[in-house]
Amino acid sequence: MKVFEQKGAEMDVLQLRNAITTNTQLGKTAEAISLGERVLALHPDDPALWNAQALALQAAGRIDDAILAYDKVGSIDPAYPDLTTREVSMVLNASHPDAMAVIQRVVARGGDPDLVARLMLGEANVNGVSKGNWDYAIRWVEAAKGVSQAQAGELNFWLGYSLLMKGTGMYKKEAQTLADAREQLPLFQRSRDMLQAARAPQGAGDQLSKLVDAANQYIEIQETIIRRGY
Repeated sequence: MKVFEQKGAEMDVLQLRNAITTNTQLGKTAEAISLGERVLALHPDDPALWNAQALALQAAGRIDDAILAYDKVGSIDPAYPDLTTREVSMVLNASHPDAMAVIQRVVARGGDPDLVARLMLGEANVNGVSKGNWDYAIRWVEAAKGVSQAQAGELNFWLGYSLLMKGTGMYKKEAQTLADAREQLPLFQRSRDMLQAARAPQGAGDQLSKLVDAANQYIEIQETIIRRGY
C-alpha cells in the first residue's frame, strides 16, 4: 500500500483496517497480512486491527496464526463483537487438533458459553449426525454439555440419539455374541438415560418416545444374551 509507505503513522486507523480488509476480500491475503504486520507495529493495542489481521490469516489458511490474532483481540477487548462466533467456528470448521483447548480459552475469557455450546452442537449435527459419524457427534455433544447446561434438554436428545445409532450400527442380530452384548449394553443404557432426560427438538416430539422404546428393546436383548451366557 503505497499511501502507507508514504504516510505511515499519520494515517487514520479505520482507513488502515479497511485496507487490510479490502485486500483480504480481493483474495490478496499475502498483501493484507504484510500490511497488517506493519500497521500493528504502530498500533499494537487496537482490537479492530487484530481482528482484521485474524480474518486475513484465516483466509490464507494460517489457522494457528489466526488463533493467536483472535486471542489477542480477546485479551484487549473480551466483548469484541462476534469474536466468540468467529474463533470457535473457525477451529471447528478447520477440525483443528487443539479446538477444545481454544474453546476453553474463549469461554474462560468471557465468551458466552451458551453460544459456544450451540456452535459445538451445530458441528456435531453437520459433520457427525448428518454423516452417520456417531463417534464424532458424541464427542462434540458431550463437549458442549461440558460447556453449558442451558440447552441440556436438546443436548441430551442428540447425545442419546447418537449413542443409540452407534449401538444399532454395531448390533449383529442373529450373530450377536456375549462379548458384543456386554460391549453394547452400556451404550444402549446411556442412550436411554439421555433420551429420558431429553427435550426433543421442535417437531420431533413423537420421535422421542419411539427412541426411548427402541433403546429399551435393545437393552432387553443384550440383557437376555448376557443372562443366557452365550
